[in-house]
Amino acid sequence: MSYIQKHKKIVILFVLLVVGLIIYGNSFNNEFFWDDDDSIVNNIYIKDWKYLDNYFLENLIAGAGQVTDYYRPILLICFSLDYHFWGLEPFGFHLTNTFLHIIAAFLIFLLLRRLIKKKSDSFLDLSFILPFLTSLF
Repeated sequence: MSYIQKHKKIVILFVLLVVGLIIYGNSFNNEFFWDDDDSIVNNIYIKDWKYLDNYFLENLIAGAGQVTDYYRPILLICFSLDYHFWGLEPFGFHLTNTFLHIIAAFLIFLLLRRLIKKKSDSFLDLSFILPFLTSLF
């Protein structure tokens, strides 16, 4: 059995990583845009961990003094982690977002492989191609 056949999941992760970086790589030099002002730049909640309780009690942009019906505590945690790691540098937020998309695609691949339940050693088997193409899409 070849190395590639033996380490199919690593190969798939690598392919998703390369394709994801090619597709989303052009976003790395972009500035914040549209709702990022209220969600990130002007949102005092993500800049200090003392507001952590507010993530679960208020709307997404309450830290910017705005009202919306979006309740996204996990997103606020992600923004806060990004802010504490990258500051207000858009590159870091875009990089994190890209890697989260790639990880999600890989998890979709693993989930579909498990749901299909037919394990095959071949890259050409439908039980492998279908989850791969779905995750790639």
